[in-house]
Amino acid sequence: MHYKRGDLQVDDIDDKATQERVRSFFKTSFNKPSQFERLAARAGGSAGDLKSPQWSDMPSSKSADNAQELKHERYMQLQDEFNACIYAITHMKDRYRIIFVAYYVDNIYRDKSWTDVANSLGMSRSQANETMNKALLLFADNYHGREDFHYQDFHVYLKPAQKSDKSRLLFGQ
Repeated sequence: MHYKRGDLQVDDIDDKATQERVRSFFKTSFNKPSQFERLAARAGGSAGDLKSPQWSDMPSSKSADNAQELKHERYMQLQDEFNACIYAITHMKDRYRIIFVAYYVDNIYRDKSWTDVANSLGMSRSQANETMNKALLLFADNYHGREDFHYQDFHVYLKPAQKSDKSRLLFGQ
């Protein structure tokens, strides 16, 4: 079943799977960049865009006149997708944005351990885990993908059989 974003309730979201989807988008290793890093590179952006994002309200139109126009259109789409990620991060409350950026953006080479990041922010590991889990959900909530984006939506939705009894009673399902 295909869901439309506006038709769903918060209880329709699988929080753990959504957190893992966002986590895997930003996950990197020493020999492989994250999907976010690759998107930034292809869109001509960088983590520095989090400090001074540039937004464009210019509409884009679809055209298939020649290969050069198609390349330009794809580049513009990648920029829009990258800007959607920047928007999702910059529109988190400070507490969540700070830990998210400290771990996934500023720690791109993973030279700091999770404990180091937590300590640098004055948090215990358990506080940092709780804060990061909320930040991952906020990223998914703030991300506004389009149909032509690789990621239209970072949420993972529960199938009707997975919903809790409480959810079914509340929403008449």
